[in-house]
Amino acid sequence: MVYSKVVLFFHGVGGIMARIEFQNYKTKRHFKKFIRRINKQREVSTDRDRNLKIRLKYMRKIIQGHLGEFRVRLFLLLFLSRKYTVINNVCIEVNPNDFIQIDHLVIGRNGIFVVETKSWRGNYHCDKDSWNYVDDYSKRKAVANPIYQQERHLSLIKTYLKRVLSSSKYNEVKHHFTGVIILLKGKINQYTKNPNFETRRGAMAGAIYIRNQVGSNNISDSTRDDISKAICDAQPLDHLEWMNNNFDFEDVRAVRIKGTFDEARSLRSTYISKGYTASKIKTSYGENTHAFSVTPNERYFYLNDEKPPIYKRFAFKPVINRKAVITFFVILLIYSNYGTIRNTFLDVKSSILQSSAKLANSLNSDDENEKQSNEVDNINNVVMTFEVKLKKDVGTGVTGTYISIEDNGSHLFKPGLYEEGTKFIFYNDKKVILEQNGELIEKYVEGDILEIEVANSHTIITHGENTYRGLGYFDYNFTTNEIDDY
Repeated sequence: MVYSKVVLFFHGVGGIMARIEFQNYKTKRHFKKFIRRINKQREVSTDRDRNLKIRLKYMRKIIQGHLGEFRVRLFLLLFLSRKYTVINNVCIEVNPNDFIQIDHLVIGRNGIFVVETKSWRGNYHCDKDSWNYVDDYSKRKAVANPIYQQERHLSLIKTYLKRVLSSSKYNEVKHHFTGVIILLKGKINQYTKNPNFETRRGAMAGAIYIRNQVGSNNISDSTRDDISKAICDAQPLDHLEWMNNNFDFEDVRAVRIKGTFDEARSLRSTYISKGYTASKIKTSYGENTHAFSVTPNERYFYLNDEKPPIYKRFAFKPVINRKAVITFFVILLIYSNYGTIRNTFLDVKSSILQSSAKLANSLNSDDENEKQSNEVDNINNVVMTFEVKLKKDVGTGVTGTYISIEDNGSHLFKPGLYEEGTKFIFYNDKKVILEQNGELIEKYVEGDILEIEVANSHTIITHGENTYRGLGYFDYNFTTNEIDDY
């Protein structure tokens, strides 16, 4: 342990640490927002998710994962020389809505290393592509295989570099990709190796493996710099341009409806309000049968007629002198006082749990008084309202406004066209009232975020002192009382 600390100190003072590059912060935040939205659509809410112990256990795993990645970052920084470029937490959109997230990407003359960090505990038996967890009773249990994740990472990063690099430079690097899996706290019993991946135990062992890989300078310095620039300057993918370059088609859909002419006209207006271009209604298909064709408006569907944002990367030049030494000693001080920090954290955690239990008991005892006070307070606690103003648009033929409100993947009210005079009233206690044709429908929201669609500008949205028209798709957060416009 003393030897490793001495080595780390001389690496920091000597100025021979690896080069660190960073992706553009705004671009990465843009990518992660889309990833969270996609993951949220795939989530299935259960009663177990509301259990406090399970949620704390989940948060503990997330914190352990971040601490493990930080530890690997530190060892890669200190054990690799200036000939290596390290990019941490890489996030790139390779294909439309198909993202890649890499913990650490190391680019050197001897190859490109895609590093995946796992903070798993226990014993693991690895046989080529099979990973099994072995408990204290020698029973095996299959686990999520990180090799499959690494195969996807390697495939997508090759696809991205093939698109952004010249053919000569891509041919220079295409056979020099290596996947590295670092298991920080677990033990690995590897019977048969997978030739495309390397598995190491501990951050130091992973960094030393990358440093000791003997290559014949397969990658030049200019190619390394071009790869680093392409990764750090990655921009959101232009979906329309990608579709035009990869596909040749025209999306025309035929709609046939059995019913009256007014019903067909109402359906045609709905398509128009959703951004489609609709043809005239034809009635030559038999009695009470009408038909028309619709074509998606690409510019309407792609981010409301906006091109993807392009962000310029901040030119960061790492300084490894006095600041590096100060940072190292701060980390060493935190590591030496880890026990004290942990005990303080546990004390704060226990006090929070005790105070929350007392608060729950007091709330249960005063439940009836709170209900009566809430009925009075709700009058002055309106946070947002919708009000449909226009009965019919003469230019487009649209009647009312198409409104959809989703709560945790399910519709709070039936989505559809709401005519003039309809009101939606949102309260800060997550109560929503629909006022339509003299009737009041009251419902309560389960989640904290509502996904809302208001199709046209005929509805006035009042939020605090602000008034909006034509927001389209947006999210409303009850916790922060904010509107997030897509």
